[in-house]
Amino acid sequence: MKCPAGRLVCREYDICSQLLSKWKGQFFENVGNVFEGPDHYNAEDKARIAELQRLAGKQALEMEILKKASNILKSHQVKNAGSQ
Repeated sequence: MKCPAGRLVCREYDICSQLLSKWKGQFFENVGNVFEGPDHYNAEDKARIAELQRLAGKQALEMEILKKASNILKSHQVKNAGSQ
C-alpha cells in the first residue's frame, strides 16, 4: 500500500493492507450503485426496511408511554411526600 492515509487507516483499525485494498476494489466496482434509491432495493431489502420502520414506530410509542407513566409516578411521589 503506497497511500500514507491507507497505512494510517490500517494501523488505526488494525486491519491488513490487503483487506483495505480489497474493500477499495469492491467499492470502485460498485460505485455506481452507492447512491441508488429505494427503487433499486430487492424484495428482501424492502421487507427488512418495513420491519425496521415498524419496530422503530413501536419503540417510539413505548417510549412515549413510559415518559407519561414516569411523569404520573413523579407527580404522585411529590404529592405523597408533601402530605407526610
